[in-house]
Amino acid sequence: MVAVLDGNEGQERFDAAVAAADLDGAIAALAAFPTILTCDRINNPWRLAELQARADRKADALATYDGILRVCHQEDFVVATIYKANEIAEPAELDPLFALARAQNPGLGARIAALETELGRGAAAASGGSGGGSAGGSGGGAPAPRVAAASTGSGGGGSAS
Repeated sequence: MVAVLDGNEGQERFDAAVAAADLDGAIAALAAFPTILTCDRINNPWRLAELQARADRKADALATYDGILRVCHQEDFVVATIYKANEIAEPAELDPLFALARAQNPGLGARIAALETELGRGAAAASGGSGGGSAGGSGGGAPAPRVAAASTGSGGGGSAS
């Protein structure tokens, strides 16, 4: 019960910070309540990255997307994360995210290659991406490494939901 109440409080604080475009407040809420920064609440790391990008912290936003791809392996999350990163990334910045997505999700090789083609990226042909189907399974860890660094917290562990 306490964990649920903590999660609710953390979510309320995070939502309020995002609504106010308060990046420091959002990071503080995530640092205080790391259970709201999980694949089960994928919108939170996505919203954090969007807030980072709006605050001219593109490198941090890309690091957040990188963290999501390292932890969240559900096909929909992988694809949506790459789409979101594509909105702010230059080709040279997005190519490592594609490589990471392929490495973390070998069963999604064909889908990732198709996404590269759709977004006009050339890495799919060079990488020999293959495979297909959904690898499924979303991890529950904290996907945004920049939050831990910014909060001088514990270094990226987090808890599973």
